[in-house]
Amino acid sequence: MKIVLVLAIVFVFFAYNANSQVVINEFMASNTSVFSDMVDYDDYSDWIELYNIGNNSVNIGGYYLTDNLEMPNKWRIPNNTTIAGHSHLLIFADGNNGGPGSGKHFYHASFKLSADGEQLGLYDAGLNALDTFSFGHQFADVSYGRTTNGAQSWGYFGEPTPNGSNVTLSYQQVELAAEPLFSLESGIYHGVLVIAITAPEGSVIRYTTDGSRPTSASTVYTAPIAVSQTKVIRARVFETGKIVGPIVTKSYLINESTNGLPVISFTTFPETLWDPLKGIYTNEIKDREIPISFEYFKSNGELAMAANAGARLSGDYSHIFPNKPFTIYARSKYGNDYLDFPFFSGRKMHLFKSIYLRNSGYPDNQYTMFRDGAAHSFALKSVEIDCQAYQPSIMFINGQYWGIYNIREKLNGDYFEQHYQINEDFIDYLKYEWNTEPTVLNGDSADYHQFLSIMNNNMTDP
Repeated sequence: MKIVLVLAIVFVFFAYNANSQVVINEFMASNTSVFSDMVDYDDYSDWIELYNIGNNSVNIGGYYLTDNLEMPNKWRIPNNTTIAGHSHLLIFADGNNGGPGSGKHFYHASFKLSADGEQLGLYDAGLNALDTFSFGHQFADVSYGRTTNGAQSWGYFGEPTPNGSNVTLSYQQVELAAEPLFSLESGIYHGVLVIAITAPEGSVIRYTTDGSRPTSASTVYTAPIAVSQTKVIRARVFETGKIVGPIVTKSYLINESTNGLPVISFTTFPETLWDPLKGIYTNEIKDREIPISFEYFKSNGELAMAANAGARLSGDYSHIFPNKPFTIYARSKYGNDYLDFPFFSGRKMHLFKSIYLRNSGYPDNQYTMFRDGAAHSFALKSVEIDCQAYQPSIMFINGQYWGIYNIREKLNGDYFEQHYQINEDFIDYLKYEWNTEPTVLNGDSADYHQFLSIMNNNMTDP
């Protein structure tokens, strides 16, 4: 399937001060997986890059950034913020307010950018406009910036360069290259496979086999790929005059014993899991969501569903074990509002905003793998009680066997909405732990505390 998005967007510069030494150099208003704040706020956020076009350092402390030109002083850049000559400064437009002087590692503006289009402006301490413009609709993981550092001309970048020089190819309009076409669908196979990948004539296909992002420096596809052992192939198309195309992920599980269980293939950029600083697996970071490709195979090897999604580590204590639990989230920014598949027999639901991949729990359930799930299954068939449905599966991460994982319903507002047809906006869901203030998982705790206030009365009074 060929995806072509073409949109001519006119950028109108309301005021550009040619004498300004610092300019807005590049920005991204729809950041799904390109560059993340993995230290301060654990998120892939909008970002703005400033550039000093001069030879000398400039102290921009007290300057202002805004996404509304009628409010030029919307966010004040912290004092003593300096940009060296011919250097960059990256600011996350994530709605937080702070910088290194307030205990943060990065700069964080008090506003977010809209992918539907808005305004952006840089002003000096006297609110004189230095660089201001409006922009139209933006696309996921595509930045807009000056064609080279400090240049007058602007273009779209399919390979953005946050906090770095604008040296990758830029384009004047958004037209994505085609998706690569694989000769064989993802699946569970036996023997040796030969995988051919095709794209429009004249284009170049680049691919990886370790889960990493294919870039203009990745291996060029020149001939069919022989696959004799389990492998994940990620590929994308580079076409002259077009922005690099979307990443397509295919998992080929070769000679793997499934023991009659369905299989999950979980593919992500390796650094999001294993990097010493930002890897969520290495550092057991539960608040950070990473972009993944999620594929689900039936026990007969057939691909049942595939989606781009987000993943976070989960569990109160169980995340200390080697095979850590995950929650998988469907979000529109990844391309899917729901995971569309009936994962659980006996349940009518087939649309899930999230599912829980559990490692069997802590502590003694670890030794049986199925004990917790079996207890819930017995309860579901015997009594009128809320329980998480259960489906054991085998998991692969970036083509590596990762053990048995129990697919469970996620206990959240969506769970109650689907089971009881109650809008989750009207549900207060609290998690209670002994002798502590309950944690709010959905809604708020106001009604809960009002209910507890009954205990302030004399309960012997009829």
